[in-house]
Order: sequence, then structure tokens, then C-alpha cells
Amino acid sequence: MSKQFTKQQIDDIIRKTFVAILCLPKGVIDTDTLESLGGDSLDAIEIIMLLEEELEIEITDDEGDKYSSCTVKELVETLFISTLKSKHIKGN
Repeated sequence: MSKQFTKQQIDDIIRKTFVAILCLPKGVIDTDTLESLGGDSLDAIEIIMLLEEELEIEITDDEGDKYSSCTVKELVETLFISTLKSKHIKGN
């Protein structure tokens, strides 16, 4: 059964993932994008894979391409909606 996440939980997961993959100090990524933080396409793939696992969702390649230019705030909103849709579709 998939878990429903709050926006704050998703925000925390995204920040933790960015910090871990990009070796950033905490609190740096409020309005930055993956690209502005020095992330590359391999970092994006690794981040997407970790987010899929943590949030129990599937992110398509097209969505993943868009996410690399989103701000953290935009990414939180988008993934929150994705988790809602995923939960609804699965009937949980």
C-alpha cells in the first residue's frame, strides 16, 4: 500500500535528496534548480530514481526532463500532485 505524503514531507525528501546527491550544505536550495546548483543529467537521473523510490511513484522521462529546470518549490507542488494521482489511481 502506498503512503500519502504531505507537501512538507515531499519538500523534506526533495531537499535531502538534492543535498545528498549534489553534496550541498543544507538550506541552500529553496528557489534554485538542479541546473543552477551544478547538477548534470546523471545527477538528475539519480535524483529521479531516488524520488520515485521514496515517494512510491513513477516519473516518466519527459517529466524528468522538465523537473531538472524546476525550482524546488515547483518540484514539491508537482510531485505532491503526482502522489495524489498515484494514490487515487491505485485505489489506496
